[in-house]
Amino acid sequence: MNALPATLSKFLKDWPKFKAWLLERGSEIRPTPNAYEVARFTTPEGVGIVYRNGSNALTSWVGGADTAWAAWKDGIAWTVGDRAKRQGGKRAQRIRALTERDGCACWFCGEALGNDITLEHLVAVAHGGPDHLSNLVLAHQACNQRADHLSVAEKVRLREVMHNEQKELAA
Repeated sequence: MNALPATLSKFLKDWPKFKAWLLERGSEIRPTPNAYEVARFTTPEGVGIVYRNGSNALTSWVGGADTAWAAWKDGIAWTVGDRAKRQGGKRAQRIRALTERDGCACWFCGEALGNDITLEHLVAVAHGGPDHLSNLVLAHQACNQRADHLSVAEKVRLREVMHNEQKELAA
């Protein structure tokens, strides 16, 4: 088995070919909601994510991302299958539950959500936060990226700023 690349530059060198290979096998390339996610794509396990740290070292491969990379490098058969196409998966269930709990507005700016919905962990899973509804909110892709890797307190302050910006625009 080929080793996983250890740095962002090594990964990015192969990303265009790997991305094309993923797409040919039914994977969907998803937007990365923060600067520490290098790649996000569907896998048979759910969503594969490649993470990096501030020094551009790749720190973790989750959700089957490592298996997909190894299959690509080793020429092993791999496909997403029907998982990426099914309706009512875990992500859809979470979005429904969060919409019922919080309404259909972005947690950060307060505006109505469109097709760019992201699930934001208030405390990042990589920093010990639970992957549970109690730690999740809905956000626009752009708002989520603006929040980037902030602490919970900083995210709350950003939310207040963004809500005030929306009020000023409406006035």
